[in-house]
Amino acid sequence: VCTELILEPLTTDGSGFIVERESQIADVEAACRARYGPIASRHHWLLQEFGNGADIVRHTTNLIFSDGVKDPWRVGAVPHNVTSPDQSAFHILIADAAHHQDLRFSDSRDSVALTRARAT
Repeated sequence: VCTELILEPLTTDGSGFIVERESQIADVEAACRARYGPIASRHHWLLQEFGNGADIVRHTTNLIFSDGVKDPWRVGAVPHNVTSPDQSAFHILIADAAHHQDLRFSDSRDSVALTRARAT
């Protein structure tokens, strides 16, 4: 986490991917160096290695990306309006759902949107 993907400062305020102050990532990096020694973080590794969400979908087949509206990290997820060239990979944003809720067992209290997403 200290080298490729610094998530800690992006989730600590309880509102999702919002960095609270300019120095927060630098502060996390300093804490990592203090704990693990001379390491270098690669802030943009994920983007450089895999591309952005739209790039991932465009180069993927036979995959459904799903996020719930209650997922705080959905702002950094695959865009809802991007599909693969053959349209076999796409994104579903599920109203009234949370992370992995579409993968859990059905329940009589499931929302209509969740039931539709599971049927996709």
